[in-house]
Amino acid sequence: MPRKARDVQGSLKAKFGFRALDRGHKHQWLQLTLIGLKPVTVMFSQGETDLGDVLLSKVCKQLRVGRPYFNGMIDCQHSAADYRETLT
Repeated sequence: MPRKARDVQGSLKAKFGFRALDRGHKHQWLQLTLIGLKPVTVMFSQGETDLGDVLLSKVCKQLRVGRPYFNGMIDCQHSAADYRETLT
């Protein structure tokens, strides 16, 4: 099921504490820094409005979660604390 890139980025920022990085004008980079863990960095193309299955799979890989867990993150079934626990 495709998702709006704007909605995914908004959820990652508002619910999970990701911050925008300034790495250039072609892509939007978001990063979550956790003490003792490697930072989680996600890239979105500026021109993409909808994220299809291929791009969502890449986002899931960058977030280090599976697709069902990712869907739960965006649909408010998982909290920021749940996600951080998953990364440890």
